[in-house]
Amino acid sequence: MGLGHFRRQCKQTNTTCKVCSEQVKDLANHQSQGVVKCLHCGDAHYSNDLKCKVIKQFRADLTGSLLSLTSKSNSLFNRQLDSTTEFPPLPPPQIRKQSIDEHHMPLNAQNGIIIKLGRILNSINHFKHVIGNLTKRTGAIEEWMDNKKKNDSEKENEIKALQRDKVRVEGELRHQMQVIEKIFLPVLDDILIVLTELNIKDGRTLNADFNSKSGLWKNEIKAYLDKRLKL
Repeated sequence: MGLGHFRRQCKQTNTTCKVCSEQVKDLANHQSQGVVKCLHCGDAHYSNDLKCKVIKQFRADLTGSLLSLTSKSNSLFNRQLDSTTEFPPLPPPQIRKQSIDEHHMPLNAQNGIIIKLGRILNSINHFKHVIGNLTKRTGAIEEWMDNKKKNDSEKENEIKALQRDKVRVEGELRHQMQVIEKIFLPVLDDILIVLTELNIKDGRTLNADFNSKSGLWKNEIKAYLDKRLKL
């Protein structure tokens, strides 16, 4: 674990523990005894701790060497640049301009290119026409969808209004049924009692047909009211 070389360049056969600085053959099976000791300075810290004074000094020396080497390289490069000024400059490159007429394109080839360009322009115009139609159709579809949403919203509002009316009517009907049950049925009982008493007055026997019909009427009215109240 010395400084200044790579692991493959190290001549040490055993492996050094970074915790206790002990050299062992198999670091995976090694267990430190709790004593922390730096290999470089002997202080109580790991051997790879960047706060180690030996490592700090080594890094400072290495940085100084690199900076010195860079400065020397720049100086050498500048001297080489200065030496190039002693040579005469090269003449500028000769660029020969050619006109289109110098290519001597055959007339048939020119006509073929013009025909192809015309076809390309026709295709572009056709494509623009198709895009225009698609845009119009898209606009029509969007307008139809907007109208449909508007109509659906109106119908939904109408349905909600009908549902509210239904709830209101059912509430009123239920209230009326309750009133009938509380008022009409007791009155009907009183009427039947009076009629029964009149029927048997002066020692006359009760008409069996009247008795059965009155009970049937009362039961039918009661069943109807119960059915309406359950709706």
